[in-house]
Amino acid sequence: MILGICWFLAAALSAILTIKLYLPKLLKRSRFYDFDAPESFPKRKYAPRILVNWRMWAMVIILATVAGLSGYNASKSNLDLTAVLRLSTAVVIFPCAAITDIETELLPNFLSAVMIISRIILAAVEFFLNQNKALTGIISSMIVLIVCFVFLLIMSVITHGGLGGGDIKLLAATGFLCDIAIAIGTYIIGLFLCALVSLILLISRKKTVKDVLPLGPFICAGYFISVILM
Repeated sequence: MILGICWFLAAALSAILTIKLYLPKLLKRSRFYDFDAPESFPKRKYAPRILVNWRMWAMVIILATVAGLSGYNASKSNLDLTAVLRLSTAVVIFPCAAITDIETELLPNFLSAVMIISRIILAAVEFFLNQNKALTGIISSMIVLIVCFVFLLIMSVITHGGLGGGDIKLLAATGFLCDIAIAIGTYIIGLFLCALVSLILLISRKKTVKDVLPLGPFICAGYFISVILM
């Protein structure tokens, strides 16, 4: 129960900080062009503003609620402290990834970098507690990282860029931080949800086959559902 509350608060705080602090800075650094301007006018650079409305707060509530449910379920599993910390790190990262991808269609490299660095730090902690277990764990994580990255890169080539570079790095970093089961569950469930939503939007004629949906929110949902089902 305590872990569920902690994950609820962590996901909510991550989402709020993303909306209030991170996104404005990201958009300010980025360069966008006004392609709707008449051809006789030069394309002007601008930094779009994030409109904080009920949809934003709905995302915060949904992300926090799902994270809380995941934490409640994880608390029932026999997880050691480092496993809880690894899963908790992803709980903080994924709300930021989902909201950023929705608003900008970008998955910044620093999100994957935080996951990888966190795993290395936790491996160092494990090393002091149990050297053999720590060495086995970090070697296993390295193998998962390489296998996930190569597999997802191949899938990107097969789907002609259906998986973006940010998606590949985030999923591979998830495997490195958590484990192969969580990474596979996140990937499969995320793609299934993306395909389902795409089909619904196509049937309702709100989207066309040429439109692209950001995969970040579905990766986020896939992770939380994978934790609930583990």
